[in-house]
Order: sequence, then structure tokens, then C-alpha cells
Amino acid sequence: MNAKHRKQQRPANAREGGDGLKLHLHLVPVGDTLFRVLTPRTGTQIRFSTNFFHETHHILSDFAGAQFLSRLMWGLAFQKQPETLIYIGGEFLAPTPFDAEPSDPIALVPAHLTALNAKKFAVLRAKLKNLGPPATTVRWRTWGLDEMRRAAAEGD
Repeated sequence: MNAKHRKQQRPANAREGGDGLKLHLHLVPVGDTLFRVLTPRTGTQIRFSTNFFHETHHILSDFAGAQFLSRLMWGLAFQKQPETLIYIGGEFLAPTPFDAEPSDPIALVPAHLTALNAKKFAVLRAKLKNLGPPATTVRWRTWGLDEMRRAAAEGD
């Protein structure tokens, strides 16, 4: 495929965070397990910071990041594909606002579908640092979330 005909992400699509947002799907083999790793697409307008304070991990973001994270979590609650996880790293991480230390990457793992022992997790974590190009792009559906938000807002 020549450069002229390559698909280019349209900037408006990178900012879209509604139902059906697009995520990259990477297929990552670890031993006999094939993990389905979903990541935000390049150019998605979100940033997260992480820190560990009072024996608790914290994820910090702005309103857009919180909305994005809510969609990811809602979708994971209904996920049926085993060995699926969401990974947020690289360009989507900002230094911590408290001490400007680098933020740790974020992995959202549905425990009922994706079993990770320490050995598999160590191998997977190393591979996540250099994912390479995605296998495809998927739409992340969050049916019911917008209706739930509207109902909650009307109840206030």
C-alpha cells in the first residue's frame, strides 16, 4: 500500500469519546495465551496521571479523561471476550501533578475474564512497552451508559 492511499485518522474522530469510540486492538501472545489488548488511538485527546499515596493507587485526569475512563469501565463490565484488557500508556500519560514524577501505565483487567498470574503478567508487561502497530481498530460500545447518565442528571 503506498503512502497516498494509507488510511489517516481524521482529527475529529480522535477527539470523539461517545458511544462507539474507536480503540486499537493489539493481539499479544504470552505463552499459550493470546491477549486482546485495547489501547486509545493515537491523537485521542485524553491524558492521565497516576500516583500511589496512602497505600492506594490513584488515576487523575480532567473531565474528558473521566468521561473516557467511564466508557472504558462500562464496556469492560459487559465484556465477553476472554483475555481482554485495556492498556493506557505512552502519550496518554502525564507527569504526576504532585511531584512531576513519571506516571505508571494503567491496565484495566476484568478479573472474571482475564486471569493473570505473576509470571504471565511480567511477560505481558514487558511486551506492552513496545506494542507496535495494532491488528485492527474496534468500536467500543457502551449501550445504556448515556441513558443512565441522563436519568441520573434528571434525578438531581
